[in-house]
Amino acid sequence: MSLDWDAEVESPATIAIIGAGAAGIETAIYARFLGYEVMLFDIGRPGRYSKRWHRRSMGASVEALTTSVGWAAIKAQNPDLTLPDLTTTWTGEEYEANYLTPLAKTDLVHDHVQFNTRVLSVSRLTHQPYEFSDMQSRCNDEFYLLVDSRNRGVYAARADVVVDCRGLTGRLIGMGPGGSNAIGQSKYE
Repeated sequence: MSLDWDAEVESPATIAIIGAGAAGIETAIYARFLGYEVMLFDIGRPGRYSKRWHRRSMGASVEALTTSVGWAAIKAQNPDLTLPDLTTTWTGEEYEANYLTPLAKTDLVHDHVQFNTRVLSVSRLTHQPYEFSDMQSRCNDEFYLLVDSRNRGVYAARADVVVDCRGLTGRLIGMGPGGSNAIGQSKYE
């Protein structure tokens, strides 16, 4: 089946990334490297799930867990850094401390991380979930994110692209704009 619409998003554009684990942080770094603005949301601190592995091995080499773009960003912050042996295997604590946290603290991402922040819902600003008649119009419509921040409270954010790096979970359709949750609406209503 061929869709008659162009999904390409030219820079400058804003990308909302939900989840600041390894995939979310790497996505933010790469998007910033390409010139996009990013908002990186996480309900905790960046890389926190990797740290839960504690002193257990991550089960993969450093080379498999990291990227050249990530190392370049970290090295730009600390030119004297000696890269680790990429064939070694890190524990969860080492992965978080030696790569994910330094990556999240780079100039490319640091000011764009919003931790202690939960994205309650994501929808298109003006299109309902069941409206598929004009795909190009739907594609051009901004995303609407309903966000609950420990510091700011509940607020709405807009983005041109949303990348969900939270994992696989079901999503409910709410009563707000484009099927998002309305302010004050429980996610279970």
